[in-house]
Amino acid sequence: MTTTKLKPHGRPWNLYSMITKQKQFSGAQFLKTMLPSCLLLATWLLVVRQLSLEWTINPEYQYGWIVPFLSLLLWQQAWGSRPAAGDPIAARLILLLVVLLVLFALPLRIIEEANPDWRALNYYYACQAILITALMVDYSGGWPWLRHFAFPLLFPIVAVPWLGQIETEIIQTLQRIISFFGVEAASWMGWSAFQKGNLIVLSQGVVGINDACSGIRSLQSSLMIALFLGQYFKLTVLRRFALITLALFFAFALNVMRAFFLISMMELHGATEVTSFHDPAGFTIAAICLLLLWIASTCLATSETDPPGNRPPDAPTLRFPMKCSILLLAAWIGTEGLNQAWYVWHERNNVAGPVWSLKWPPPRPQFQDVRIADEIQVYLHYNDGKQGRWTDRYHWDVFYFSWKPGRASAGIARFHHPDICLPSTGFVLKEDLGAKIIEINGLNLPLNSYIFQDPLSGQLFYVFQIVTDDRVGNQVVKWQKGAVDAHARLQAAWEGYRNPGQRSLMLVNMGAPDLAAAEAGVQSFLADSLLVPPNPIATH
Repeated sequence: MTTTKLKPHGRPWNLYSMITKQKQFSGAQFLKTMLPSCLLLATWLLVVRQLSLEWTINPEYQYGWIVPFLSLLLWQQAWGSRPAAGDPIAARLILLLVVLLVLFALPLRIIEEANPDWRALNYYYACQAILITALMVDYSGGWPWLRHFAFPLLFPIVAVPWLGQIETEIIQTLQRIISFFGVEAASWMGWSAFQKGNLIVLSQGVVGINDACSGIRSLQSSLMIALFLGQYFKLTVLRRFALITLALFFAFALNVMRAFFLISMMELHGATEVTSFHDPAGFTIAAICLLLLWIASTCLATSETDPPGNRPPDAPTLRFPMKCSILLLAAWIGTEGLNQAWYVWHERNNVAGPVWSLKWPPPRPQFQDVRIADEIQVYLHYNDGKQGRWTDRYHWDVFYFSWKPGRASAGIARFHHPDICLPSTGFVLKEDLGAKIIEINGLNLPLNSYIFQDPLSGQLFYVFQIVTDDRVGNQVVKWQKGAVDAHARLQAAWEGYRNPGQRSLMLVNMGAPDLAAAEAGVQSFLADSLLVPPNPIATH
C-alpha cells in the first residue's frame, strides 16, 4: 500500500501547484538566459552597423566582414576548453558601468546620426561591446574565464579601421618605399623611370602606387590572419611574433612584386592592360599571402598545439544581471526614438533644395570614362561617383558625386574641394573667385570658380564646382576646409544637422584662353548634361 507524501502542514502535494511553480521557474530561467543573449547580440550588431560603411567601401578593411565569423570560431574553440568558474572580480562595478553606458547612449547616438563616418565612434562602439562582453564573462566565470577568453574577446579590434592620421602616415611611408623599389626594379630592367611622390613615371604612362597597392592593401588583412592563426593553432608567444613578422614581410614583398608587375604591363602593353590587371593582381597577392601564412602557421604549430581540456559542467551559458540587461536594452530602444525626434525637431523648417543629376555619359565628343581611385571613395564615402574627360577646343575633366541621406557627414561633400585637392597634386592656387548663382534649365545653382597653375609648365587651369544639399535648413555649421574636424562634427550634432542628401560636380578646364571662355564652356556643358526633374523638389 502506497502512502501520499505530506508537506510539513500534512496536506498532500497539489499537482497544479507543482506544475505552476515549474513553469514559473522555467520562465525565469528562460529570461535569465535569453536577456543576456539578446543584449550580447544587440551589442555586437551596433558594432557591425557602425563599421559596415568602412567594410563596404574601403578595400583595406573589406576583410572586416569575415572577422565576426572568425571570432565565433575562436569563441567556440575556447568554450570547449574553459576552466572552472571563479568568483567575479567586477560584480560591484557592473551596475555603475551599465548606468554610464546608458547615460552615454543618447548623446553618442545623436553624434553618430550626424557623423556615421567618424572613425572615433568606431572605437567607442567596439570598446562598449568588448566591455559588456567582458562583464558577462566575469559575472559567469570570474578571473579564470576573463584570462581564458581574453583573445577571442579582443580579436574583433583588428576589424576596426585605424585612426586616420596614423593610418595615413603609415600608408604614405610604405607607398613611398614601394615606389622606390619599383623605380629601382624598372631601372634594372633598362626602362626609363623616376619617382614623383607616390607615382612612378614611365615612358608609356604613370603607375600610381596608391592605386597599385592601395596603401599596401594586404597589410591589415595579413595581420588579422596572422593573429587568428596564432590563436587557432595555440602557438607560443614567441612563435606568434614570428608569424606576425612573416605576415608583414609577405605583405610588403608581395606588394612590391605587384607594383613591379603593373609597371611591366604599363611599359610593355600600355595603360589599358594595367587597368585590366589592377584588381586581379590584388586578389592574387591576397590569396598567395593567405596560403603562405597558413603554411607557416602549420609548420610553427608542430607539436605545439595543446590538448583540449575537459569542459566543466558549470555555467553552460554566459550570465548577466537581469536588471542590467533590461536597462541597457530599454535604453538603446528608447535612444532610437529620441534620436529621431531630435533631428525631426531641428529639421521642421527645412525646405527642399535643388535636385538634379548628370546625364552619363555626357553628350561630348571623344568622351572617356576614367576609373576613380579607391582612396577617393574611402575619403568621400559617396553612393555614386563618376569621372571622365573629353576634348573639344579645350581639354576637360569632370567629377560627379552624390550622397544619399545619412551616408556620411554633411561636411564630407565639401571636403572634396579644389583648393584642397589640387594643391596636394602640385598645382598652385592663383585666385579664388568665390561663388555666384547661375541658372541652368530653370534651376539656380551655386558655382564656385578657381584659377590654378601648373608650376612646371605655367599652364593655367580653370576649375568650377557646384555643391548642393537636397534639403536646406537654418543650421549653420562651420566646416573647416580640408578636413571634417571634431568641433564641426559635434556642432552638426548639436544643431541637428545630418546629411540630407548631397550632390557635387567639379569641372576642370585646360587650354581656354581666359576665364570667360572657360565659363562659357561650363554653361554649355551644364545646359546639355544637367538633368532636372519636372518638379525639382527633394523627396527625402
